[in-house]
Amino acid sequence: MSEHDAITVDALAANQNTTRNMIHEIDTNDVAISREALAALGSSARSVLTRVFGAGNASALSLGEIVKIFAAKLYWNEAGGELLMCAELDGHTMCLPIPPGHWNVTVSGQLQ
Repeated sequence: MSEHDAITVDALAANQNTTRNMIHEIDTNDVAISREALAALGSSARSVLTRVFGAGNASALSLGEIVKIFAAKLYWNEAGGELLMCAELDGHTMCLPIPPGHWNVTVSGQLQ
């Protein structure tokens, strides 16, 4: 884990009122998010992105582009069950929570 990632995990743990060993990085390809959470994510993220990119540029982003920005780093808060979708914006890490029940780890592969 890089120093920057360790600082991010420590900050997330403090923000989530838990310990760093309860925050786990998850691969983007391993997560499925509910339609309701995606709609809320789009609205919340657009608000954050408006402050960073300006209203015109943020409103031009599709939901897919917004998800891609915030799926740069994903963390699971084991203590609370939230998925934390994080993006590096304007020199800061900004994270949006997805509540438990609105995301899950996908199961793929084949039995042999």
